[in-house]
Amino acid sequence: MMLALSSPTSILWFAAVGGSVIATHAASAALMPFLSGFFFAGVCWTIMIATLTGYAHRRLSTRFVRGLSLVSAILFCYFAVIVFVNGYREFI
Repeated sequence: MMLALSSPTSILWFAAVGGSVIATHAASAALMPFLSGFFFAGVCWTIMIATLTGYAHRRLSTRFVRGLSLVSAILFCYFAVIVFVNGYREFI
């Protein structure tokens, strides 16, 4: 669950959209439904991903799942390098 909640996409979305909503409605009662909805969506997303992963692990062969994990790891590393290189170029 912590991995899904620490997703770079979720963090970026919350920082971009959530930050402005919180700043705008910090003193109003409209903030609670937003935060509750954001939390509920995160929990639902986590449950859905865990369910799909469990289903795929039961239905697909071990070799296919390992291959898919390898491709996922390679893509994750590729995008991580891009983020770090772009961040380094921007700040240095």
